[in-house]
Amino acid sequence: MSCAQPGGSNRRGIRSLRSSVALALVASAIGGVLGLIGGSLIAVTPAAAATCTDSWTGGAGNGLWTSPGNWNNGVPAANSSVCIGDITQGNYTVTLNGSSSTLGGLTIGGSSGMQALTISNEGSTLNLGAGPNTITNDGTINVGDSTNSSASILAGASSTTTLTNNGTINTVGNSSAISYLRVNIDNTGTVNVEDSTKSDQGNTFTNSGGTVNISAGAKLALSGSSSFSQSAGTLTVVNDVTDGVHSVLTGGDESLGGTLEVTTDGIPTAPYVPISGAVSGTFSTLTFVGAQYTAV
Repeated sequence: MSCAQPGGSNRRGIRSLRSSVALALVASAIGGVLGLIGGSLIAVTPAAAATCTDSWTGGAGNGLWTSPGNWNNGVPAANSSVCIGDITQGNYTVTLNGSSSTLGGLTIGGSSGMQALTISNEGSTLNLGAGPNTITNDGTINVGDSTNSSASILAGASSTTTLTNNGTINTVGNSSAISYLRVNIDNTGTVNVEDSTKSDQGNTFTNSGGTVNISAGAKLALSGSSSFSQSAGTLTVVNDVTDGVHSVLTGGDESLGGTLEVTTDGIPTAPYVPISGAVSGTFSTLTFVGAQYTAV
């Protein structure tokens, strides 16, 4: 006749608990989580989060995109997920000069300092979104410069590629250079149109609560089914009526809302219409400084 050992059930429970704890420790070590299937604990590893495959270090000391020593994995290869500001903090500018690069993802902006990317007017092109990665600007992107005479292009690799701008985008050109915005933009930050700027490949520019500033003499020209939409936020226009520019947001489809602020330098010789194209909607707030004229 057999007798049950005192505490046998408890000892088996303790051994089972120890095994579960061991599994929990293993799962924790590999970054997983525990699940209970069929009464057994198993380790489940979650999908890996998107990471940077190439980050700016500035090691070469010249600020150039094309210098291998400025990156922790060499000059970004096609479809790389690039980060500027995750490793090296502080205030600095990275310059893409006279070359083209196609990226899977791009993140600009670190936890401190102000990091900027300049796409120079030397025939430079930056194609974004050749992969399912993050495309976010929390720093500054300069599309163009004031000294060189060729085009600068910020483009999307597909019609659905969207750059989320929480920082600042400046389009900078001169009389012989044009800045091209060929990527969808969702703006909650600031976009400064400082010279001739074109969106000409069916892209959408959405101001979702940020500010879009169009400087005196500058123009944002939409064509090729490109569109501008502002449901919230502010569009500011500074006009010099003596420069011969009578529309500062032209062509394409414009869906208007939010606030329009206009400063006019000079006295218009005729009703001044800063926005032209297939216009729908109306601004909820209009502010004029200087001469009064037709807003839309």
